[in-house]
Amino acid sequence: MKPSKLKRHLESKHVSYVNKPKEYFERLYKSLNKEKKIFEKLITVNEKYLLASYEVSYCIAKNKKPFTIGEDLVLPAAIKMVEILHGRKYGDDIRKIPLSNDTVSNRISDINKDQLIQLITRIKESPKFSIQLDETTDFTKLAQLLVYVRYVYKESVEEELLFCRPMEDHTTGKDIYCKVDEFLKAEGLEWKNCCGICTDGARAMTGKNIGFKSFFQAAHYDHITFTHCLIHREALAAKKLAPELNDVLQDAVKIINFIKSHALNSRLFSNLCKDTDSNYTTLLLHAEVRWLSRGQSLRRLLLLKDEIEIFLTERKCELAAFFQNDLWLSKLCYLSDIFAKLNDLNLSLQGKYCDIFTSNDKIESFIKKINIWKIDGPVVVVVAHAHLSDRVSLNPREFSCQGALDYACRWQ
Repeated sequence: MKPSKLKRHLESKHVSYVNKPKEYFERLYKSLNKEKKIFEKLITVNEKYLLASYEVSYCIAKNKKPFTIGEDLVLPAAIKMVEILHGRKYGDDIRKIPLSNDTVSNRISDINKDQLIQLITRIKESPKFSIQLDETTDFTKLAQLLVYVRYVYKESVEEELLFCRPMEDHTTGKDIYCKVDEFLKAEGLEWKNCCGICTDGARAMTGKNIGFKSFFQAAHYDHITFTHCLIHREALAAKKLAPELNDVLQDAVKIINFIKSHALNSRLFSNLCKDTDSNYTTLLLHAEVRWLSRGQSLRRLLLLKDEIEIFLTERKCELAAFFQNDLWLSKLCYLSDIFAKLNDLNLSLQGKYCDIFTSNDKIESFIKKINIWKIDGPVVVVVAHAHLSDRVSLNPREFSCQGALDYACRWQ
């Protein structure tokens, strides 16, 4: 602007500044810049407190801790550490980080929404995606529907938890279909881009007329390939036992329940194990719904069999007689070994990036191994089964152990 116009503006609009010296305006300009820097610093500091709050909230959620731990433990501990290392002034800065119960809850909710937005964006960018779903009941007897998704991102296959929703009413195939369909439509995902769905073999999933699968057939989604979860199929195949082996398993469960189901027996047995310097002081319960529990509970039973025999004898329990039966013990060793191998197979089928090709190869390899045991007979069975091998090495002259080996070979 022209100097004449600036002068006229000053004299007409800012009369009080007409006679002010140049130094006055320079001081005014410096003070304005100073206030601006203070304001920018304040905004930066607040952003750091906010970022710290989000980071701590994320750690709390990731470690599945109660939201109150932020205010009750994390913040006081951080203040103490900072005050000791750097002085009280820096401890006062830590106090400004918001970590109340409601704040942590809101932060986690924000993180969850942001992660879902990122995930949906990636799925939409992927040419195809597939889902795996399972409906199960939690310990509060509330049915939960879990859905995992696998998609292509930056030339690699990724898999994430898509959503987990409670099933408030029924858990029929129609209810499950509506729940999944409602979520996909709400997030803008289309069934035409879904190439595969993996479920278990439950009636609600695979039923011909009212199953989850039947609603896709009715909607003419013929391009979607349905598969039965290999882990579930492996567990079903391992569930059925020969009658004689099943009797041994049931006897073992009775022994475990006799000790574990009574608080007094459990305490006395624990004290006995401590007195004998055992590596373990408790037994593990077996539950049908927990696929890995059979191998783990039988292994612990064998490791503590001497202590169990002493305890049952002292309690005058008739179950103690099983530990005097060499054939029964040999069968128990065999069961423990074979369930341990089945557990290893089951665990190898789990985890991220485990596809149907690698899983199928592992199952076929395990079947070939069983066939080798069948063909080569008792000697190979002993070498392949650790507990059974120990049993034979400790009792080389016991003919009953050899009988158990022959029996094991027949039931591979």
